[in-house]
Amino acid sequence: MRIPRGLSRRRVEQLLSETKHDASAGRRIEVLSRHFLGVPYKPNPLIGSADAAEVFTASFDGFDCVTYIETVVALARASNVGDLPSGCERFAMNEAASNGNAAITI
Repeated sequence: MRIPRGLSRRRVEQLLSETKHDASAGRRIEVLSRHFLGVPYKPNPLIGSADAAEVFTASFDGFDCVTYIETVVALARASNVGDLPSGCERFAMNEAASNGNAAITI
């Protein structure tokens, strides 16, 4: 499975290598989220709307509140680069299914 448009496979591998021995989801989130301190806020980072098809994208260059959480949680859930797309998609589906009340399952 391909990683989302906008992400570097090498960067994802680097991030995942730092947490591969952490059994605690909380610890993985803590370690991963530190990498994004100081990354700029990016309003409306997703591609798509009611009139345009959504494109599965992700970026480490900027986040809004939701994409920051989605990215960190998907990385924390992933054990390898191939897990990242399904982790991002699963998180987005859980959020949509909860009618705006995001349900994070780690």
